[in-house]
Amino acid sequence: MALARLTLLKSEALLGITASTWDTELKALLVAATKAANTYTGRTLESTAYTDQYHHGTGTTKLFTREYPVTALTTVKIFDGTAYTAETSTYYELLDSRYIHYPKLAQQGNATYSAWPTGDLNVALTYTAG
Repeated sequence: MALARLTLLKSEALLGITASTWDTELKALLVAATKAANTYTGRTLESTAYTDQYHHGTGTTKLFTREYPVTALTTVKIFDGTAYTAETSTYYELLDSRYIHYPKLAQQGNATYSAWPTGDLNVALTYTAG
């Protein structure tokens, strides 16, 4: 998939092409430009779903996602020493489409932990970003 669409590239404002003669070549160029942008930024810029992306617990109330902006946060699981257990969604919140705050200020007394527990790859996130 490409970041830009063929119809935009062919529009009167850019190339002004109405025929489909060069569509295959133009699509290949759009895909190549997207790959170059991803490589340059070190990120995947298209909207992508990430399932069970593991993170190190920070010991603080903030946990930054690797990819952003996050458009949907589906599941947060915390390793309790034995297994990854889904945390109740009312206890965490996505802020600035970039990091997850845990626990919510109003839920500090109810959440399982008082902050992201420290550990190696002890938090698993499922989300969509891009």
